[in-house]
Amino acid sequence: DPSQQASNLLLEILNVKNFTTEMMHKFVTILESLTTQDSLSRPGVLSNVAHSVNHLFNVDEKNLREAELVMNTSSRLLLVIEHIPERGPLIKGVMNEVTPNLAFVALAVDENESRHVQLVAATQPSSELNASQ
Repeated sequence: DPSQQASNLLLEILNVKNFTTEMMHKFVTILESLTTQDSLSRPGVLSNVAHSVNHLFNVDEKNLREAELVMNTSSRLLLVIEHIPERGPLIKGVMNEVTPNLAFVALAVDENESRHVQLVAATQPSSELNASQ
């Protein structure tokens, strides 16, 4: 399954400490490929994608700017962030994925599972974020 293979590749990339522009481009390209409803609904993929996006919060600002200038990486990453709560699976009408820096939340607002989407960028420890849900 290509979605599962790409999701597993994200786990390997999470060990990278210093991203080059090319590595960031590859990383975001993988994330983009996984933000379809079909991919995000596979077991573990939503969590891997969310934690991978969270990992990019630790990239040096200079590297982020350079990657944006060369390959629009930051702009593409923002679209990935938008797509996660819009396309992630709802379980009993709710999607709730919390990482140390981000919380992705979506709630079904009708029987057709139309969504109310919320993205929270945290400046507080994730333990406090989990407690406030």
